[in-house]
Amino acid sequence: EIDTPLGVLEGRARDLFDHAREPESIRSGGTLVEQAGRIRRIVGRLATLSRRPLRAHRGISPHEAVSVVLELLNAESVRRSVRIQVDAERDLPEVLADPDQLEQVVLNLVRNALQATPDGGTVNIRLSTSELKQAANEEARPAIELSVIDNGHGMNAATRERAFDPFFTTRADIGATGLGLSVVKSIVDQHRGTVVVESELGSGTTVRVKLPAMVSGGSS
Repeated sequence: EIDTPLGVLEGRARDLFDHAREPESIRSGGTLVEQAGRIRRIVGRLATLSRRPLRAHRGISPHEAVSVVLELLNAESVRRSVRIQVDAERDLPEVLADPDQLEQVVLNLVRNALQATPDGGTVNIRLSTSELKQAANEEARPAIELSVIDNGHGMNAATRERAFDPFFTTRADIGATGLGLSVVKSIVDQHRGTVVVESELGSGTTVRVKLPAMVSGGSS
């Protein structure tokens, strides 16, 4: 039901791209084709989310993943006068990840933050080096931490505890499906990372994702 109309949209986007003449139209058409294809790949992964095999990952720049998402969400942030501020350390190591999945994590988190932020507010994205331990007796590994912070209404304890539950949402009235954080959790787990939600009513929400960083020798 989703993949078929997406295929139609992708075909029409490609037709527009092939016949575009103005530089801006060519650029927009190329973006539509690329992102329609990416959405179709995401739909395919969602269809087998619980039994998806691990794929071969490669080194990905976390800066690049954030830049791609900011371009996609620029129109929405401008329309709502929500400022997206990025604070990133220089020369961060790459993350060993699937490129589409890493972009999906960033996209879901930033889009959630945008939806939670009142018009005229600010969403902060932070990228920094960190360490990752999935168990108390595990040796800490080099990691990249992605934090997405909004100044929205925040969550109470009951909502916070269910934040990663599939189809749980407090924004059904605006079309939210409740899959955003659930998909983030699934992808992060498959990348041997961690994700936590910090939130209080009236104090906004911070979501922190830690993913293994590339180290010398090309592994994590």
